[in-house]
Amino acid sequence: MSVSLSSSSSKTSDVANPEYAPILHPATPYTSFTAFYPFYLGEHSARVNRIMHLIGTSNALGTGVYGILCAVAALAVRLRSDLEHRLPKRLRPMWGAKEWFRLAIAAIVQGYAWAWVGHALIERNRPATFKYPLWSLMGDWKLLWEITTAQRKL
Repeated sequence: MSVSLSSSSSKTSDVANPEYAPILHPATPYTSFTAFYPFYLGEHSARVNRIMHLIGTSNALGTGVYGILCAVAALAVRLRSDLEHRLPKRLRPMWGAKEWFRLAIAAIVQGYAWAWVGHALIERNRPATFKYPLWSLMGDWKLLWEITTAQRKL
């Protein structure tokens, strides 16, 4: 009796457009994210461009998490003023709405700057963000998730 350890399909073959093959834009606009996502992946056929997208998305995520930590610290201090001296100094300057707004802008710039430079210099195509802004943003996060969870190769 022999046991086969190979499966009929690998984990990466279950994802949309696993080889990042470029797909021509259809004559009519996409009407769903599911239909759009394989096209989005084809617009990122260069590995370096995908890496730049991951750097930008990760930087945006890190900046967002830092902003949330600052907001929690500010709320804690407002509720209990005796906590101020216990908080790390790097969290203290980020308590005002102006600073949180700056962090939000920084997160957006980080996310898009890396991606758009990748499209302009490496992929040499126009980012899908200009035609499908919400679905492109969703595609960035889905791509990051699929790569970090090993569902998709980089």
